Amino acid sequence: MQPLAFSVILTLFYRKHAVGDAYNRVGLMYEWNPFIFVGMLTCIANFPAERNVYLRDRHDCTYSSSAFLASYMCIELPCSVISAFLASTLLNFAVGLSSDVTVFLESTLLIFLVLTYGESAGLMYCSAIKHAGFAVSIVSINLSLINVMCGWFNAAGKLPLPLHILNCISPLKYAAEYSGIVQFEGQSFRFGGGDLSGETILENYGFSVDHKWSCLGWLCGLTVMYRLMAFAALRFVPDLKRW
Repeated sequence: MQPLAFSVILTLFYRKHAVGDAYNRVGLMYEWNPFIFVGMLTCIANFPAERNVYLRDRHDCTYSSSAFLASYMCIELPCSVISAFLASTLLNFAVGLSSDVTVFLESTLLIFLVLTYGESAGLMYCSAIKHAGFAVSIVSINLSLINVMCGWFNAAGKLPLPLHILNCISPLKYAAEYSGIVQFEGQSFRFGGGDLSGETILENYGFSVDHKWSCLGWLCGLTVMYRLMAFAALRFVPDLKRW
């Protein structure tokens, strides 16, 4: 339950820092993206050993890649749903982001999709690279890069063209904007002796409330695409012979 442990850490920290403050809320939103690393680490903890057994059994024509991935997902996806539900409960109700049920469900879906994408990234690299330590190093570099580019740390529209293209095929770009819209739309914050609307804050980061559903669509589509890429990587990795 690594997502729950990570959520507890965020809850303990942000309970002492009022999320009614715009800066603190932006900081907490940025901390939602590292759920991608939690998903990746969950994969690293479980997948390599299962992969080796599968590759040896596939060499003996015991079962197919689709059967193995389906059985893996039957365990992975329910755990991710439960983890996302518990994480969203802590971050919305315990921290005090929102008590609205719709926001809670949208946050749960967002965390689930980010966890799933992180696990898909782990599946791809661990399928292509047999050494788990080297796979972790490579995937961590890639995920760190897209985490920085997503929009909270650096406005996505100000990136150089090659990084902008890479960012456009990253689910985190759309996850960042979607999470911002969910948590800032309709909110008002005290700033500099006056009121600052949540929509104004979003505009400063290049986000728009008009993009809410398109961001969710891109996030869902890319999450499915990367899971299919993980299946392809697993399908074409060479077999392992028995000892």
